[in-house]
Amino acid sequence: MSDEFVDRDGKTHFVEFDEVVGFMPVPDKPGIVGVHRKVFPRKLDGFMWMSAELERQNMPGHVSLDMWKCMIDSRGRRKPKGRIAMSCAIQCADSIHQGTLHALASFSSPLIFNNTCWSWSEVASFFLACGARGYVGTLWDIDNQAAVLAAKVFYENLFSGTVLTAFHKAVTAISATSSKDIYVYWGLHFTTLSRGQSLQKSRANVRQELMRAVDAWARHIQTSRSSERRRNSIRALKLILRELLASFSSSDAKALEMAVKKRLPELSQTDISRETEQTELPAARSCIEYPIQYRRIRGRDNTETTTPRASAGS
Repeated sequence: MSDEFVDRDGKTHFVEFDEVVGFMPVPDKPGIVGVHRKVFPRKLDGFMWMSAELERQNMPGHVSLDMWKCMIDSRGRRKPKGRIAMSCAIQCADSIHQGTLHALASFSSPLIFNNTCWSWSEVASFFLACGARGYVGTLWDIDNQAAVLAAKVFYENLFSGTVLTAFHKAVTAISATSSKDIYVYWGLHFTTLSRGQSLQKSRANVRQELMRAVDAWARHIQTSRSSERRRNSIRALKLILRELLASFSSSDAKALEMAVKKRLPELSQTDISRETEQTELPAARSCIEYPIQYRRIRGRDNTETTTPRASAGS
């Protein structure tokens, strides 16, 4: 995209930027589709963003804020683009996930192997900030065959030693390919994972964790004073209840649903059991990226919003 804007000093600037847009059905609003958008500055007045040439222009700091406002509000000229570097958009079954997370696996600490292209950047920091015990990502565009081989070796060795050992063997396995040294691992070197005892035991553990998560989210909603946080938490709770009722339907699960509805009046008008039959897709949080300074100008409470991303190219 490209657009013009006038800064607060009255000077006109020209900005070129990339835009990533995702679409996803909103679970509690049938027929409504949520739009999720990210913007990435590429050029300002013809100079590459974050370049030495741009820095030598000695533009006032507020020009950057005015530029972000322009990009966020822009309805300007669009030209389709196949791939957008640093976009951190993960293609999922229902849409693309923009890589902005609030919590992982009911506040537990999973290991994330994001075996996709350029998965080291922004999305890694969100996973780690949310509590992942380890994260494996790529530094550039990975070859498909190398990705398959690395994953195969990684998971074959994951339960026989440390995560770092499995990671090292996976990296070594593709050392003769164009994807040599593409992976990076964040995590403690002595981290280990234990094998599941059986499919039945694992299923029982998942069911138990979902039921625990329902209670944890309900308590979180009851104690939250932020309307935005309550609204987003209720969506998460609905998704967990829907999964519990759809995949682990039992008298205990239904009793838990009724108990939660008594605790939270917001859920009392929702027939979650019926929603599971409609197989609605989960919604991602609306995400528009802009720096923390602009959030304060707009009057947003930074404690209730996603951590701002670093500027592309930093």
